[in-house]
Amino acid sequence: MSAPLPQTITHLSAIDLSYLAGYLEGEGSFCCCRHGNKLYPTICAETRDIEPLQKLQRMCGGFINGPLRTRKPHHTPTFRWALTRRLDCAALARWLRPRMSPRRQTQIDTLLATI
Repeated sequence: MSAPLPQTITHLSAIDLSYLAGYLEGEGSFCCCRHGNKLYPTICAETRDIEPLQKLQRMCGGFINGPLRTRKPHHTPTFRWALTRRLDCAALARWLRPRMSPRRQTQIDTLLATI
């Protein structure tokens, strides 16, 4: 049985939810960031185009950083969207998990283990 829809995205249409799952499958990352001795769950995506990230932000909240400089001056700067609020990450990850590939499911399991 699928996890209940997270409160932060209950307003989204079925098309928007499908977009969210598909975009994060292809461009997203589910990880844990370390700050000092603490691990923080993070769902994020990085791309050269800010518009898809703005859509993710409207759908789920979170924040956008950028443009971020690249190591090579001839590369295009990128933007990064991140969802870091622990409860939002947990709810969204649980809802997304059955809709994702095995590789992403493993990332989600690692993320959920820190919560």
